Amino acid sequence: MDALRHLLTEHKVDVALLQEVALPRLDVPGYVEFTATGEGRRGTAILARADLGLTPLLALPSGRACAARIGNTTYISVYAPAGSRYRLQRAAFFAQDLAPMLAVAGPRWVLGGDFNCVLRECDSTGATLKSPELAKLVSSLALVDVWPRVSTGPGHTFATAVITARCAVRWTGVGEHDPAAPRAARRGASTDAS
Repeated sequence: MDALRHLLTEHKVDVALLQEVALPRLDVPGYVEFTATGEGRRGTAILARADLGLTPLLALPSGRACAARIGNTTYISVYAPAGSRYRLQRAAFFAQDLAPMLAVAGPRWVLGGDFNCVLRECDSTGATLKSPELAKLVSSLALVDVWPRVSTGPGHTFATAVITARCAVRWTGVGEHDPAAPRAARRGASTDAS
């Protein structure tokens, strides 16, 4: 928790989307929060500077996603099931479980988290876990992968000389969305996988 507090204050973070949250309360000074804890560190959280305010909207009972409104923007934090043995659960998460989150989002939203799969082979350092359901979600929402626009290399979540975490993807969808014309809307998406 000290590292999180330091990161938030050192970098003057306005809003943070967290995954693998196990605590029902984070109690970070200067921040308000909405946490959705699940079993086995499957929780998610959204933190916002206290002066920005935060209105909780919805949390999945599993804790794998939560949504909150900050100003006129809805923020959605997600943590998809990980590993090849949970492929079917991950598919259902993208195809069905995220629908209520997107339904409450309104016209402006940010979607971020740990999606635990990749859309591009180059974004994986180990076994490539692709998800047709995530690809369909990205396509149907007209998300744009901004990682290739800001970097020439793959986007790895965590890598050191000793250990490399594999198959974690973070997408961040940002932008305006007109529900009547979803194909015209463009969102930014940042993949970060290993």
